[in-house]
Amino acid sequence: MAGRPGRPQPLRCDDGRRNSSDFK
Repeated sequence: MAGRPGRPQPLRCDDGRRNSSDFK
């Protein structure tokens, strides 16, 4: 579920600490 080709990475099920500053 992390980094799926062709699909936007989920902000909830994905790495919270890695995308934390991305969707925060």
